[in-house]
Amino acid sequence: MYKDVGPKEVQVGAKLVRSVGKCSCGTFLKYEYHEAKFRNYCPYCKKEGTLIYEQGPTCPEGMWVCRECDADFCLVSGKEHIQGSQAHLTKA
Repeated sequence: MYKDVGPKEVQVGAKLVRSVGKCSCGTFLKYEYHEAKFRNYCPYCKKEGTLIYEQGPTCPEGMWVCRECDADFCLVSGKEHIQGSQAHLTKA
């Protein structure tokens, strides 16, 4: 059964993104709501203001996605979703 585990809050601004959500990458051991703020900047394509919020069946918690290069990041930890990647969003 699908259960809604999406965020309680999501804010996308030109300079910052903010959420109150659950971790989708396993970095936060407690599966509960956490607040997170990041610079709206993609570490892959090196562009400002490209992060958007997405939620779907492959990531019911929601994630930050770069609309330029399609990189996916955990809503709470900012960690890139590719296994073994060390890329992270910059905390604000």
